[in-house]
Amino acid sequence: MDPKIVQTILADDQLQTLKQILKLQESMVPQGEVVGQGTGESVVGEKYIPFTKPYFSVQIVNDGPSEVDIGVNHKLRNMHRMKVGETYKIDMPVAKIFGIYVKVSGTGAATVRYPGYY
Repeated sequence: MDPKIVQTILADDQLQTLKQILKLQESMVPQGEVVGQGTGESVVGEKYIPFTKPYFSVQIVNDGPSEVDIGVNHKLRNMHRMKVGETYKIDMPVAKIFGIYVKVSGTGAATVRYPGYY
């Protein structure tokens, strides 16, 4: 095979790899947009709230009237109890927050807000 053809094929392969790396790097840079600023979600019992895009950061506010347990991405991992009026902030170096899991304490209901940053 002609060495110039092999060199062209290898260069094209390297270009495709570089494009994939650049796309991955772009997904790791925050776009600087805050979403869900005034969004309140009413929860009775348990509820998973998925986000439309993965977040770098989310600030969860429990507006009550009940306490809630919060999990990020998964209901069984690292649950955090939030009292009424409490704010809980989660920051990650990469956009890996896909949603929050909310479980209301007892038989009550609660409203949570979750402004996020992606």
